[in-house]
Amino acid sequence: MLIDVTLILKENIPVYPGDPKFEIEKIYSIESSGFNLHRLTMGTHTGTHMDAPLHFLSGGNDISQLDINNLRLTALVADTSGLKKIDSAYLRTLDLNGLGALLFKTNSKAVYLTADGARFLTARGIRLVGTENPDIEDSPDNCFEVHHILLGNSIPVVENLFLKNVSEGKYIFYCFPLNVYGADACPVRAILEPLDNSL
Repeated sequence: MLIDVTLILKENIPVYPGDPKFEIEKIYSIESSGFNLHRLTMGTHTGTHMDAPLHFLSGGNDISQLDINNLRLTALVADTSGLKKIDSAYLRTLDLNGLGALLFKTNSKAVYLTADGARFLTARGIRLVGTENPDIEDSPDNCFEVHHILLGNSIPVVENLFLKNVSEGKYIFYCFPLNVYGADACPVRAILEPLDNSL
């Protein structure tokens, strides 16, 4: 059975401070034109979304240039809600063998990946990192070191996952953004499939 771990895009969905709000506006209606058509207005980081290297790296790959082979991966969902931080010491306790992605279930708590944790995941060959939080890192000095480490190694970052009803364990993770040329990020449809049911 597939599990949808994507936030629903709707008006008043929370956005990162300063980002454009999500809006859906009806342009044509069945009553007046014989069909419905809507205009969507939003930022590239609205809802459950994927960051491409271009988000922080000048000249980095945009969302349309990501390798689609890295968007269907064996993933571990790890419950990090009881931690103060996600560092290399914690990550060493996880069995990462054979994994392509690591997803952090934070239960909306302020638990963030550290720079040494990001370097550890890069060295272990993880190809995608995701979190329930709106941001993978806490960067009060706005240096965004974790993003630079991950995106600098072509590791996409998925934020705002909805893992509330998902148990810890291994899954197949499907996460595909729209193929938007020049975009630094894009909303995604993120799906988990329990590993023992996968093809």
